[in-house]
Amino acid sequence: MDKLEAIKMLDHQMSELKRLPYATFERWQQRRHVEVYDVASATGKHYKIEVQAVLEDSNKVNDNIKVIAMIDDSHLHSLTKSFPMLRQFVIAPNNSIVSE
Repeated sequence: MDKLEAIKMLDHQMSELKRLPYATFERWQQRRHVEVYDVASATGKHYKIEVQAVLEDSNKVNDNIKVIAMIDDSHLHSLTKSFPMLRQFVIAPNNSIVSE
């Protein structure tokens, strides 16, 4: 996996995710849904980005949601060489990003 390329792809996807409303992530969290994006870079490499939403504090309802995204090139050999790269942010019920 080209780490610099993967980071660029992941950061771009995170920018897109931050445009989504809290309600979208709330639905994902309630359904334990994992959103999967298959993306191709400018060099033609294919990556898979998986996104999951979880409550920041599992004891509260209608609380901040942590959005976690992971990228990998879907090759098993890459898992033995390096761990998938992660990015995350926290979104509040008022749609503001409270931490990255």
